[in-house]
Amino acid sequence: MKSFRKILIIIFVALIIVLAILFILRSFFCVKEGQEFSPDPFPDIFKKVRCCWGLTPKIAAIAEDDGSCSYPLCNCYICIKCGDNICGNYENKCNCPADCKNK
Repeated sequence: MKSFRKILIIIFVALIIVLAILFILRSFFCVKEGQEFSPDPFPDIFKKVRCCWGLTPKIAAIAEDDGSCSYPLCNCYICIKCGDNICGNYENKCNCPADCKNK
């Protein structure tokens, strides 16, 4: 019975270590705020294809001076903190209307 308990503890500790490594790798290989990326249909573990924790991928739209929005011809996204009720440096009314209603 004691050996079964030891095996369970070892499995639990190994699981915690694996999850910690995955979390570290995800944060190391993520797209930072304000950086753009294009999703790859064949992602590579070393290519940054996800926004870092707390950021949202949005289409990299540009708010023009005349009030219109222009959209890129590519499948490009930008990682921003959209949804926090603050119109941040990389946000505009085109890529985050929830935060930038009046801009």
